[in-house]
Amino acid sequence: MNKYAILLMLLSTLLFYCCKPETSTKKTNHETTNGLVENKEIKLKPPEDLLIEKLNDTEKSNLDFLKEALGDKEKFNQLLSLDEVKIKAALEHIRTQNEKCNGQHAEDQKKTFKELIKAYFTTIDDNKLDSIQTTVLSPCAVAGG
Repeated sequence: MNKYAILLMLLSTLLFYCCKPETSTKKTNHETTNGLVENKEIKLKPPEDLLIEKLNDTEKSNLDFLKEALGDKEKFNQLLSLDEVKIKAALEHIRTQNEKCNGQHAEDQKKTFKELIKAYFTTIDDNKLDSIQTTVLSPCAVAGG
């Protein structure tokens, strides 16, 4: 009887020690996995924020102008997914067109320019960004200020 009791005690001790590190390893792996997932969530930024980080103050204000002109968050997000160089060129075009609006009716002409931009971007693609400089001109540029 003593033999069986000693064997039972050894077997249960062996099982106890063999299983315990396995559960602690799983916990550690689970914690590590959660830590990685949390870090990924923190690192993800909206496309607008990623672009804004790369823009100067003038480009940021022109991006705001473009966002207001589009008036559609979905279209704006589509635009942000296009080539950054082309977006910057479009922002530069917006800047030069707005600079020409400095007369008595400047605000009205800027509103009209926004409406022209909105009408122009019925679809959002690289071709539209490429041709905005020749297709969409502010009334200030046409009227001479």
